[in-house]
Amino acid sequence: MRFVFAMLAMAMLVACGPQPASGATLKTGVSRQPVAAPVVRPAGPSIPSFLPVGFSHLPPGTYQVHLHAICNGRQAYHLTYLPDLVVGAAHTGRVLVSTADFGRGWCVIVYADPALNVVLVTQHI
Repeated sequence: MRFVFAMLAMAMLVACGPQPASGATLKTGVSRQPVAAPVVRPAGPSIPSFLPVGFSHLPPGTYQVHLHAICNGRQAYHLTYLPDLVVGAAHTGRVLVSTADFGRGWCVIVYADPALNVVLVTQHI
């Protein structure tokens, strides 16, 4: 019985296979031309991954910087650590912040002390 089913299955597979074209022969070596040329669209300007957030009128030094959901220094609103802010002799500095963090109402917090007790300055982004 298994032999009969196996033979029947093979016959169905052969019947479903590709059929030879009636009298048509394929020419080898003939290249096919594309119907239409591909459309090349110019790439738009790329969006940077990070944007600088600048600070001025600060005492020279290196400061810890955090990103908070609300513009105060309470750690309950802490989202992430940012690179340290280095303020030079010109009393200015900047820190790079991911573009994904802008426009959400979040705030960059610069701390005046290593213990994160005193907020030096805040800036909405």
